[in-house]
Amino acid sequence: MDTQLAFALGVLTVVVIAVALAVIICIFRVIRHDASFRNIHNEINDCHRHISDTERHFYTESNETRNKFSQYYEEFRRELMAYTDSRVDKSLTTKEKPTLKS
Repeated sequence: MDTQLAFALGVLTVVVIAVALAVIICIFRVIRHDASFRNIHNEINDCHRHISDTERHFYTESNETRNKFSQYYEEFRRELMAYTDSRVDKSLTTKEKPTLKS
């Protein structure tokens, strides 16, 4: 009976050690995967932040361009109207020169 008890306790010890080893290995894998998931989560947040910054920069640049174009358009329109008015005024005030008839 002593040999059977010793054998049973030996097998039980090997099983307990194997289970404990499996649990320890699983814990390390979970810790490693958790760190991996945190890194991925941080990278995703960085990507979202970059997209947000890029979108904000794009809208800022497009608004500045639109404002510059509006200013250019208004300046061009004023100059064109002033030129047209001056030409109309000149044509109205200029007396027709008599042409020499031969």
